[in-house]
Amino acid sequence: MRRSEPFTIDPENPPPEKDYNEYFKTLKDGITGKEYLERSPMIVYKTMKQMLVEISLGDLATKDILMQGIEVRAI
Repeated sequence: MRRSEPFTIDPENPPPEKDYNEYFKTLKDGITGKEYLERSPMIVYKTMKQMLVEISLGDLATKDILMQGIEVRAI
């Protein structure tokens, strides 16, 4: 497996801090995050696999791969 580059922050230009209090206000009613914990292990596995594909290939490639049912493995 390939190692990623180390993540460094430019001290003169740091990324903006997220205000999670504001972020959580924009979520739909009833969406708390607990829903993912209540899912079956297979659904959680598929969700994690989708997230890994998105990280590796970007959103458009992810949708194409998942719609075709192609399994993605780390090399």
